[in-house]
Amino acid sequence: MALSVSVALCTRNGARYLAAQVESVCAQQPRPAEIVLSDDGSSDASVSVVRDTLARHGSSAPALVVFENAPALGVTRNFEQAVR
Repeated sequence: MALSVSVALCTRNGARYLAAQVESVCAQQPRPAEIVLSDDGSSDASVSVVRDTLARHGSSAPALVVFENAPALGVTRNFEQAVR
């Protein structure tokens, strides 16, 4: 049976760190099948940074599932949403 990995990535105004985080996720072996991004009402470009970084990987990029929360859920509920 093949191993399938999903990564839960929870954000709130973390755009300056996200490109490096996503690059690190993409470098993992085995490469994750998907990234579940739960953005908790960011006012910066967090979601766009993740999308743009994955786009540079083309067809080898993990699938992306995005939740954009408005209004913000708070830390605990944001993480709960990502891991469901």
